[in-house]
Amino acid sequence: METEVRAGEPRRRHRLTVGALTMLALVGVSAVPAAARADALPDGRAYELVTPGLNGARIQPGHQFFTQATTDGDQLAFVDTDALDSSPSSGVYNAMIATRGTTGWTATPQAIPFSAPESAYLGTELVAMSSSLSQILVLTDQPLTSSAPSGYNLFLGDLATGQYAALTDASTDSSSSGLDDIGVSADYSHVFFNPDIAQLSTDPVNYNRGSDLYQWTGGQLSIVNVLPNGKLATLPASLASGSTNNLSAISADGDAVLFQDQTSSGPGPLYLRLDGSSTVQADASQRTKADPNGAQSASAVGITPDGSQVLFTSPSELTNNANTGESGSKPDDAGSDLYDYDVATGALTDLTPDSTAADKATGADVQAVVGASDDGSYVYFVATGDLATGATSGQPNLYVEHDGTPTFIASGTGLVNSSAYTTPDGQSIAFESTASLTGYDNTDQSTGTADTEVFEYSAGNNTLQCASCRPDGVAPTGSATIPGGSSSNGVNSPARVVSDDGSRVFFNSTDQVVPGASDGLQNVYEFESGTVSLISPGDGASAATFVDASPSGDDVFFDSYDDVVPPLDSSLESAIWDARVGGGFPITSTTEGVCTATVQCRDTGTSATGTPSISTNTGSGQVKSGSGAVFSVRSHALHGSTLTLRVRTHAAGRLTASGRDVRTTRRRVRRAGTVSLALRLTPHAKASLTRHHRLRLAIRLRFARSSGGARTITVHVTAKRKGGR
Repeated sequence: METEVRAGEPRRRHRLTVGALTMLALVGVSAVPAAARADALPDGRAYELVTPGLNGARIQPGHQFFTQATTDGDQLAFVDTDALDSSPSSGVYNAMIATRGTTGWTATPQAIPFSAPESAYLGTELVAMSSSLSQILVLTDQPLTSSAPSGYNLFLGDLATGQYAALTDASTDSSSSGLDDIGVSADYSHVFFNPDIAQLSTDPVNYNRGSDLYQWTGGQLSIVNVLPNGKLATLPASLASGSTNNLSAISADGDAVLFQDQTSSGPGPLYLRLDGSSTVQADASQRTKADPNGAQSASAVGITPDGSQVLFTSPSELTNNANTGESGSKPDDAGSDLYDYDVATGALTDLTPDSTAADKATGADVQAVVGASDDGSYVYFVATGDLATGATSGQPNLYVEHDGTPTFIASGTGLVNSSAYTTPDGQSIAFESTASLTGYDNTDQSTGTADTEVFEYSAGNNTLQCASCRPDGVAPTGSATIPGGSSSNGVNSPARVVSDDGSRVFFNSTDQVVPGASDGLQNVYEFESGTVSLISPGDGASAATFVDASPSGDDVFFDSYDDVVPPLDSSLESAIWDARVGGGFPITSTTEGVCTATVQCRDTGTSATGTPSISTNTGSGQVKSGSGAVFSVRSHALHGSTLTLRVRTHAAGRLTASGRDVRTTRRRVRRAGTVSLALRLTPHAKASLTRHHRLRLAIRLRFARSSGGARTITVHVTAKRKGGR
């Protein structure tokens, strides 16, 4: 049964020895299709082992790490976190590239040229890799070049030549320096970062107050946060956050970048720096009569890849037709409108003007922008205003704006804003919701609460379909999910959830969506032409997780502990597979030994130099600076797949938590006190916890004080699944 409704109608419903790269393994002798399960896969697909020889290694797919496929689906970049016997490697985060040949896949380490083995994985971060898989950004405390400065520095590496260039200089404060807000243009010609210490002798900023936003391009550094009057901002500055998979704060060529300075009350004006030579304020009012409530903070959605359009939301009334709320006869700007700034003309357009009487108090009240096309012509957002037929005033409504007209799609109640993916042309969007949007009853059979389902909306024919709902109409026994869609300013490449033509949607689900799937165990599915099909085998003993897909959707990459096509070694820790249209290679039993004795092996009992370890098993831990503690961890707790840390800080600043098993989380601390950080486990970590019932986590906590200086500690936490030993 295909569940479909017309949108708008009433609901019915991140070590190379220079010049040498060691191949790990080449599996297969002839390009014959694998027989196992190939006949049951949709679209004439067959399984191919993308990571041969890595049976004992811990592969870390997911988008806290880069995991990305090339356009043709013949290469996949990913990360493993074990040193390997057959190849010199850091024993830390090993960047890998798997390449498809005529007889099978090879997995090759793109090792980092360390002068000595790493002592702990937290000493290095593989930040990002270009879409062509030719360049890599590495943040490390080791010198990757003979002339590299000391301290934690950012390096740009050319994987073809093995050459690295240091982009930063942390030598004047090596014990506590760090970087925030790393961003990169799509072509890797421009790299942006926010350091704790001055990088140029001409930098006039007092670093007891804050830091500048820098860009590196053509081997040169310059400061980005130059105001329209030509003066440097004297407040801390950062990249404006891109909030959709298609748009970031940086244009594709890096010549246009959005930034905001940080005032005591929040982000300042939204500025656009052009060609490193001029700056304009994108959110400057173009209203004939100024908003009586004055300028208020804008929230950036992003800039289109071609640098032509800037999208943002703001509670300020910036155009003559804007209405962000009135209380009685007095404007109070209780809501926010969605604006489009045309870079070429300087014209500002309110995309959500709302004159409906019922919305007088808040206007359109745009709550989130969940997707946009590459050219900005299609924008998907949630607002409580009644902007189109079918919407309900005062309730969250999901809309798409195109050609100046908003169209109602569905109720925004239950929408998971962080998980949405829009195709480049904006014609299709996939998103999660706990609401019954197409008439299917998604009340869980066991819990009695609503499970999350994955939906696809097609703008061309204005239809909404439930991709993950059971075709037989039976109530679900688990939720469906898709990876989060944010591009994080070019650092984390979003998984391609929908093929570029919108015809295929890929998702994970613990529900038995189709017969033959393991009920309660996560599998990977495809939704195409109204039909749901299994991509992972469905009969494994451990979870399968969607990793990425090629633009056509002909290649679907997923991670699994299971021997998807036997025989494999029993020490299988994880593997990446490709369900490829017209594909198939024979699978042989090959094993890559995980390093346990050589100097490259990681000593998991130590931390990186200069990074003190603390244990939360005693209930708290702290790092001291001078006569007082900078910050301390008070407690931790695991609820489902979310780890909560309660951190006490003794000053205002910025707190960042990261690690291989959790998604990086940042929080601005406005005053001394205790804050809670909610850290989501990665899919791999969740699967490991499910399999082994306990999981040892090492979380890097970094606190950068607003008054200057930063400290980093490592928190070790053992997460135990309920019922585990």
